[in-house]
Amino acid sequence: MGRRATGSVFPQGEVIRCQFQWQGERVSETFHGLSPLKPRDMAIAKRMMVDIIEKIGHGVFDYAGTFPDSPRAAVSETGIRTLGQALDQFLANKSHMAQRTRDQYRNAADEWREVFGNDLVLSRAVFSEFQKKINKPWPDPDPDTPWKWSSEARFNNAMIPMRGAIELARADNPKLPDLLKGIDYRKKDDPKPDPVRPAEMGRILAHIRSAYGDRPWAWFAFAFSTGLRPSEQCVLLQSDIQNGRVEVSKSQDKDGSLKPTKANGTRFVDMSPLAIEAVRVASAWTNDGGEIFQNPRTDKPWRGNKSQYEQFWTPTLKKLDISRRRAYCTRHTFATTLLAHGARIAYVSDQMGHTTPSMIEKTYHRWLHDADGGAAKKILEGAFG
Repeated sequence: MGRRATGSVFPQGEVIRCQFQWQGERVSETFHGLSPLKPRDMAIAKRMMVDIIEKIGHGVFDYAGTFPDSPRAAVSETGIRTLGQALDQFLANKSHMAQRTRDQYRNAADEWREVFGNDLVLSRAVFSEFQKKINKPWPDPDPDTPWKWSSEARFNNAMIPMRGAIELARADNPKLPDLLKGIDYRKKDDPKPDPVRPAEMGRILAHIRSAYGDRPWAWFAFAFSTGLRPSEQCVLLQSDIQNGRVEVSKSQDKDGSLKPTKANGTRFVDMSPLAIEAVRVASAWTNDGGEIFQNPRTDKPWRGNKSQYEQFWTPTLKKLDISRRRAYCTRHTFATTLLAHGARIAYVSDQMGHTTPSMIEKTYHRWLHDADGGAAKKILEGAFG
């Protein structure tokens, strides 16, 4: 560990002066407005000196702010100097973005302010200590359970305003070291697809219909047989159904508003007899807005898929003793069922709205081995029999 910084306060003529170690030099400054003839002023100067030494030790001392008339202040950093200023500028630059996104950035920025302090002078930050706090901003609540970020996605999202802030600060002060050097975005572990088997799908749909009624059944029957994302199915209108196909051109944002589909385009999904029947059943409750699927407990269009998951899906799996899965597995079940019956990868990709067929190969490669009904194995046996 380095030697602790020290400082001294002393009278000099009609002013009070101080000396302390700063960036490898012994510097002297004047406490303006304080008189060495007044014991109270000398006590104030000593307390100020203690505060300066403490801030230097923590890397948050603002030289220009403490001694604005000093020649050293004139050559100190200009523009963004503190973490708070950098975060403020980052948020100001994002004023054009959606309110929900701005709120997420603001919440993350406030967390970083709490961790580092709003007045942290970036040029005084200790590189190793700064990075330690990035990776572990909060202390361990339990010594036996070391603290860690709740998820890789949570870390990546929190780092967006921090990275933006540091980038802005370095644009103002080119000599500022990259405090985030070596801290990369973390690779998210996407949950592996866990579809249900066709027999399980039949049991699930039968139980939902008998226990909860036609409307929840129609939601899940349509989800299983079309592979639509929940955000797309929530805003599906009667006018989107034409000639046995579904036109998918929009989806629901988290605040209930409309947004483009994930691939920012329109696709047409073929409807099976099960999907057609689901629409016929649900149409009995279609409201004036034209939304096909309604929440039976509110008689309003669904908002996301949380209610369906909590009220119908999870209790059904528990009742049937089927291992717990996300309700999103209806989409995975659609894909794997088609592949198992020999559907071409390009067709499945088009139906699901992927930007490239490689997504199907990457996500569902486990189910592709037997998708040809054993034809490839027969070729192998014939070639080397």
